[in-house]
Formats: sequence, structure tokens, C-alpha cells
Amino acid sequence: MWKHLSPTELINPKSTISGNKPIGKVLYVWLDAPIGYISATKQWALDNDKNWELYWKDPETKLVNFIGKDNIVFHCIIFPSILKAHGEFILPDNVPANEFMNLQGDKISTSRNWAVWVHEYLDELPGREDELRYTLIANMPETKDSEFTWQDYQIKVNNELVAALGNFVNRVVVLTNKYYAGEVPAVDLALLTDADKLVLDKYMKVQI
Repeated sequence: MWKHLSPTELINPKSTISGNKPIGKVLYVWLDAPIGYISATKQWALDNDKNWELYWKDPETKLVNFIGKDNIVFHCIIFPSILKAHGEFILPDNVPANEFMNLQGDKISTSRNWAVWVHEYLDELPGREDELRYTLIANMPETKDSEFTWQDYQIKVNNELVAALGNFVNRVVVLTNKYYAGEVPAVDLALLTDADKLVLDKYMKVQI
């Protein structure tokens, strides 16, 4: 694949202008920004007494980059090219690219202050981070652009988390207390059907 790639500019071909005065060339951001991933890992490792090289240089490590669809070229060609040229870093094993998640009918934009700010959400709704986490996961734009709205957030919390999942958990707890003295009984594997074993096998793989 590498031999079919054409050369690209390392710097912005246009002069940078500041106050109508050219101040010279600038480094193309996507040749520099991804290095921050490694720098962030090194800082995290330093703060937590970890070895950062295990995450970026160990052949046994699988490097997965989760990105938006507009960053495919940068994370599938440019960044891997830098890593390969260096020679000591592993290359991404997979680069899952999601579609866009919009907010209330408009594209999310931090520059326009149009986003769901996590710190503000936690300040206004303390202890309810799982509700937001669930709604975002349920709306994950895997195959097409999706939409986050506060009305949908309310519907998912009330109808899915409370009415469906909450009711299910409540029934399990009530029946366990009623028939098994509040303790989950041991499972007799001999009584499991093929369908039971298939579900259990899939569950164990997900946990691993």
C-alpha cells in the first residue's frame, strides 16, 4: 500500500497572515497533532507509574483509533506513515470511524459553544452521569448521522432505563428475595440447554 502513496506537503503551502503581515510557513496540523496522542500517553504513564511504551511500541498491543468519518485519511494514512517512518512504533490495528452526532438539529461545534458540556451536565445533574452515558451509547452514529436531543434523552431515561431496565432489575430482586432468601442460587450446568450455553458463551466473550 505504501508505495502507492504520493508525496504531501509537510507545511501549509500558503503563508500565514497575521495583521496583514506574512509570518512565514506553518506545519500542517495533521502531521503534528497526532503526536499529542503519544505525549498524552507518556504524561498519563508518568502520573500513574506505568510504562507508556507498552501502549505504543509493544508488538502484542493492538492499537485502535476511534475517530469521526472526517478524520479517516489522517488516521489511516498520515499518522500511520509517521509511525512507520519512525520505525519503533506499532501501527493501528483497527480504525473504527463513526458518522456524526448532531445536537438539536445542528452540527456540534465547540467554537460556537454548541455542545453538551460534561462538566456543566454534572454540575446541574450530579450523580446522573450514567443516564447521559446510556443515551450517547444508544445514539451512537455507527451507520448514519444521528441526533441528540434533550427530549430523546428524557424518553430514553424514563422509558428504557426506568420503565424497562429498572422494572426488570426490581422484579429480579423481588423474586430472588421471595424464593431464594435473597441469594442467587448456584447454576446446575447439566440443566442448561444449547441455547443457554450459546448465550453464556457470548456473554463470557464480551466480558473478556
